Amino acid sequence: MSSVLMQEIHRKSVHLSSLWMVAALFFLSPEQSKYLFGMVFASVALFEILRRVNPTIRHLCKTKFRSIFRPEELTFPHPALTGGFFFTLAVFLAALLFPTPIAIISVLVMILSDTMAALVGKSIGRIKFMGKTLEGCIAFFVTTLMIFISINQYFHQDERLILLALASFLLTLVELFSKKLHIDDNLSLVLVTGGLLLVLPMVNAAL
Repeated sequence: MSSVLMQEIHRKSVHLSSLWMVAALFFLSPEQSKYLFGMVFASVALFEILRRVNPTIRHLCKTKFRSIFRPEELTFPHPALTGGFFFTLAVFLAALLFPTPIAIISVLVMILSDTMAALVGKSIGRIKFMGKTLEGCIAFFVTTLMIFISINQYFHQDERLILLALASFLLTLVELFSKKLHIDDNLSLVLVTGGLLLVLPMVNAAL
């Protein structure tokens, strides 16, 4: 197993551990979710400041926890913002802006679809496509569609399958182009997923 794949597995393991956030969105009230994820994001933002100014924290990031950071996130003294910063910001915005079912779906897409795309792309991806792999894109599309269908049935919604497939395809494009546009995909996926799911019932009703 290549070191690149191992590092990606470590990073995505952290990603998957964040599924507790989906449970929190489900069990907490919308107001409680806003306060909780507001505090989580504020804590991560504080960490971003501290790792720039505190030598001990900087050293730990570069040694003990190196495997969960991308190279550009360790280019001190001016590192890029971590994926965790955008991840927690995205969850906070989901809780702040969207109804609970939509917030849950948006965060699931960010966690599960992105993870599957990365792992499939790194492990068996062969056909390169705009800096990604076709296999990873297919994994993203299929995972997103499965999330949409599952949650659609759980909350007794009645969106047509073709619309769910179209939304999944559009989100696959968002994931594909985010890096090219220098936009963090954690943030773009949550916001675009939420926006699409707000519009979807109106499109469904018009058909």
